[in-house]
Amino acid sequence: MSDDFSQFIEMYLVDILYLAISGIRLMSQQAFVCMEEIAAAPQNGYPKILGQLFSNATGKNKHKMHKKGCLQFLHFSFKLWSTDCLERHVTGFAKVIKTCLAGKDPTEREEVRSDHIYSNTP
Repeated sequence: MSDDFSQFIEMYLVDILYLAISGIRLMSQQAFVCMEEIAAAPQNGYPKILGQLFSNATGKNKHKMHKKGCLQFLHFSFKLWSTDCLERHVTGFAKVIKTCLAGKDPTEREEVRSDHIYSNTP
């Protein structure tokens, strides 16, 4: 993918994540599908957005569906992107996993446990 698309993703990822908390089920489902397709598009991924996803996934005042969207995008990126892109962000992944597993929200804990991130991270 070109740099133009990378800038597009950086600008509109937050808006796509906010669609995930939409009360309209169709829009919410399409936001998750869109995130999956964006994560699957490049092999090297978009490492610039990982920091934003880490902070949104561990934020205290975020909607549970917003956090779930961030966790799913991190799951897709962990599963689909090359290790060269992700190796600099291992500490971020570990922090998100620890924070979500220790959190009070059962949706977060369930999402992290069901993801391959939890089972494949040392």
